[in-house]
Amino acid sequence: MADEYAKKLIIERLRNMPPNVSVSIGDNGTYSRNELIEQVRTGSEIGLETIHVELEFIRQLPRLAKRVQG
Repeated sequence: MADEYAKKLIIERLRNMPPNVSVSIGDNGTYSRNELIEQVRTGSEIGLETIHVELEFIRQLPRLAKRVQG
């Protein structure tokens, strides 16, 4: 099960997405912002994968910022 802090962090990131945004997750279908929030909240397989992907993105932000700055 995902760390509760990680869940809360990712749920807040998802809440900041526009409500009409949807995300396609490979062969698992397309999810609305609210559906992804629910998946993360319940700790489903899709929710855990979303947490993993979002945390990896957050970890890469400093490196990406350096590349943009040149």
